[in-house]
Amino acid sequence: MTLRRLRRSLVPVLAAFFALAIATSAEAKDVDTIIWATPASPYNDNGRVYFSTNGDHIGIYDDSADGESVCVDFYATPVSTGKRKLYAECNSGGAGTRKDFNFDFVENTDVTIRGWMFDRSNNSDHHFGSWRSTVA
Repeated sequence: MTLRRLRRSLVPVLAAFFALAIATSAEAKDVDTIIWATPASPYNDNGRVYFSTNGDHIGIYDDSADGESVCVDFYATPVSTGKRKLYAECNSGGAGTRKDFNFDFVENTDVTIRGWMFDRSNNSDHHFGSWRSTVA
């Protein structure tokens, strides 16, 4: 095989490799940080809460058909007001659903998060996680 043919055959392969490498590194920034999960593992009961600094996303997974909602409380500083405030959100979509919230927090400010469960049948809160801090 001549050098010219080798180069021609390698160009598409290298282009695909670099496209994959770029896509993979971009996805690495979007990796969710699990802040709270009950139970911790395997994720087949109750639910999980995650935070992703890329886009300031808070997400709530409901992993179980148990009639309960997975909820999150968090303190953060939205760009719109510049004042730290408390948020509370729930995912009542049922088993296998994920509810995602996209915020715009002031960069390099603390975001304090905890997950918990809400039993809709008797309006009770339980399984509160510990408050965890991260940075927007």
